[in-house]
Amino acid sequence: MPAQQSQNKRVQKSPNFKQGNSWVGDLTYPIRDVFIESLGKGQFIAAGIIFFIGLFFYRLPANELSSFFNSLLDRLEVNNIWGWCLFVLAMIGWFIHYKLVSRGYARELNRALHEKEELQSKFLDIINKKN
Repeated sequence: MPAQQSQNKRVQKSPNFKQGNSWVGDLTYPIRDVFIESLGKGQFIAAGIIFFIGLFFYRLPANELSSFFNSLLDRLEVNNIWGWCLFVLAMIGWFIHYKLVSRGYARELNRALHEKEELQSKFLDIINKKN
């Protein structure tokens, strides 16, 4: 009970706080966390594109959404959109290749770092024995 009272006092002190949860308020922090994490991992552009595509589909009315997907499927049947599909597959392949190369680079960098530390410690041991 005392924890609830302190929480109510904290809520009352904040002039901008509106009681009651809305789905927008519930989604704000996870979306923010995803964008912050994507900045740290170098995937901000991909996260931004996915966010705007999701926003586009969310804002599209239901009847236009079904017609959009129907026209997309019609274009796939006519082979007009295969170039875009191949482009997306190439970008996915590039991303996977980038991840593999960066992991290999990080492993090699760690290996060289440990080797350097071992050689330095051996060198310091030799110098300390001479003195």
